[in-house]
Amino acid sequence: MYKGNKVEEELTLGRNAIFSLGGKVEKIENFNLKEVSSERFILIIDKIKHTDKKYPRNKNLPKTKPIL
Repeated sequence: MYKGNKVEEELTLGRNAIFSLGGKVEKIENFNLKEVSSERFILIIDKIKHTDKKYPRNKNLPKTKPIL
């Protein structure tokens, strides 16, 4: 999963969703884009269990009830 410079904040908010969907954050790799002098991150997420059958959800549910 490719992320910008707010990776820690996004990961704090999204860790439960990753786990709920059967994932586990294995590693965070960072690198710099020379063209724009900007740091970026790639999250390595391992699939550790099957995703519950209630996913994917219908199109309006994620907006009204996000996985937190």
